[in-house]
Amino acid sequence: MAEFKYSDGGDKLTAQLIGGEFDGEYWGRSEERVLRRAKDFLRERFGPEKLKTLSMLDLGCGMGRLIPEFAALVGSVTGLEPDAERCAQAQRFLRSRGVQNARAVNADLGAYLASQSETPRFDAVLCSHIFQHFSHATFAGVLEDLRRCTGPETVFIFTTTFTQAGENLYTYERFENGARAVTATDLAGFEKAVAEPDTLAVCLFSKSWMTDFLKDAGLQVKEFAAYHFQGEHDAEKDPACNADPEKLLLARDAFYICLPFDAPPPGPHVPLAAGKLSMLQFYDLDGKEGLALEALERAEAAQEQSERLRRIRQDFATAEDFLYGNKLHFPARRFFFTDLAVRMEGIPITASHVVVSVYPESNLCQITVCLDVGETTVHNFVYLHQIQCSDGAPFTVNGEPLAIPGLCRRLLQRFGLPLRSEKSYSAILIELNRLDERDSYGPLTDGECRCLYGILTGDEGWPHVPAELARARIDNSWTSRDFVKPIAFSSNYLLLNFNRAKTYEAYIKWQHGYADHYFGGLNDYFTMDAATAGLNHGVFLSVEAGKVIRCPADRLLGRKPDLTKHPTGLFLRKEIHKSKSFRREMIEILNKVETVNITEIGELDALVFRALGTNQKVESIRSLLELLESDLDLAYQTRTNRMVNLLTFISLGIGVVQVILGWLALK
Repeated sequence: MAEFKYSDGGDKLTAQLIGGEFDGEYWGRSEERVLRRAKDFLRERFGPEKLKTLSMLDLGCGMGRLIPEFAALVGSVTGLEPDAERCAQAQRFLRSRGVQNARAVNADLGAYLASQSETPRFDAVLCSHIFQHFSHATFAGVLEDLRRCTGPETVFIFTTTFTQAGENLYTYERFENGARAVTATDLAGFEKAVAEPDTLAVCLFSKSWMTDFLKDAGLQVKEFAAYHFQGEHDAEKDPACNADPEKLLLARDAFYICLPFDAPPPGPHVPLAAGKLSMLQFYDLDGKEGLALEALERAEAAQEQSERLRRIRQDFATAEDFLYGNKLHFPARRFFFTDLAVRMEGIPITASHVVVSVYPESNLCQITVCLDVGETTVHNFVYLHQIQCSDGAPFTVNGEPLAIPGLCRRLLQRFGLPLRSEKSYSAILIELNRLDERDSYGPLTDGECRCLYGILTGDEGWPHVPAELARARIDNSWTSRDFVKPIAFSSNYLLLNFNRAKTYEAYIKWQHGYADHYFGGLNDYFTMDAATAGLNHGVFLSVEAGKVIRCPADRLLGRKPDLTKHPTGLFLRKEIHKSKSFRREMIEILNKVETVNITEIGELDALVFRALGTNQKVESIRSLLELLESDLDLAYQTRTNRMVNLLTFISLGIGVVQVILGWLALK
């Protein structure tokens, strides 16, 4: 290969361009934005599993700056750089970063393909700021070579220079007296400058010219965006600048995502998400002889007192104090365990813990298995929802195969918590901290509504659900902030909590200013990123209150005593005794409901109670209580009437006996 030397060694001309005409910090963030979109396009096109197997080409990789960005995403990256010095720098850079699945090769594309015994096939191609330095003939030849080593599904990512003018603009740059000098020229002057040493030929491409040129090579532009706008300082304004023709005149660079014209159509878009899950199981405890919690206390104290354990405890203390003043509707003793590593192959569960809550006044126990889930497809969140209550689910706990219900039963036995019955009541709370690039909850597209419906209900067919049905299912929701939204459906809860987004950052910044001015500082509740799904914004505590009412209500409504079953004698007395006990439990539940005051509770509690049907259950209990009172009155009346009849017969019998005795005495 002929010795090639890049004309801007050390990128000095580029550095002077950035330093002289742009905000350097904005320049970097503007590029980060388009690269993030490129990576998201690859995720959307291939999905997370296939993405890990992709082979990517970084053509003209320079000093390897962008290789680690994509090596962290795909299976392997091959960087080609014809400048030997820059390629050596790239190789040293990759070694220093510990990148194992990438390499930098000193070759141009034609020479590299000729050196291979079999033509390689790349699934993705990145060409970052190289085309503007090629003659048009070289550019066409490179595209032809790229088509030889790619397939119909390959994604092409091109970044290059840009002009809003109707035709290309041509310049060349040199160092003159230590400064960057730019000379405008025509196509012929540009082509001549390409071959000159120490001269950087630069073509600024118009979008229309580039689109037609790529079309001639069999590539269709799927996405385009200009970036690096002169005079701008906030990269988040780049989309608005793209919509403004005057701002486009100030754009230096452009970004193209292309596919071959024969590319197969994509399937339904499957968003990427990250967040947390709380899998809740409630159990009726037999509290006739009181609840002994010493085993729980010992087990909690025996585990390693880690920073994560301290943080989880503090999260609950902070939330309960801020939201309820440490006076929960239903007092709970809580025990926290971080020594149970719950994992599942193929799903990035990064951390786990267990919360055991005992409600002495209600004789209930809640075991919550909490999972942190890294970035993965929405399908995996749907699957985790589906298998919450499955005994055959492929979880492991500290390396041992064990499903969530089995883990909960084992913990009940380990802690010596006696059950009134084997029946359990479940709920699931999923908190999403990221959903693609969303940073606020609305307005939602039809596809996003389907996606949220799938996570909320555990329906794997969510991509094919009618949009109207999906919107109806997620309609029971509430919010008071633009980055957070709880959604409830029966015992299924979804919290959109985009606390990694700029909308959240802006909110916290405002809260800090307000709290510092009026209260001398911001309460930790506002800034905590609770490890337990739903504890932020109080959703977990509202679900807890709703279930602590609903569980005993279901139990009572399922075992109404029948006073007509044994209408006489001892059996009647037993049924009356059971009915009085039943009546006492119903009154206790109604008293608990009154402490929550359903008609005046906050919006969040109302949302949860609506989903659980708590109001209807309470009304059913009230109606049942009235019927029971009537049944008891009738039973008491029946028993009294029978007693009166019995006494009457006894009196009559005594009278008859007295008459007979008197008659016998006369004889």
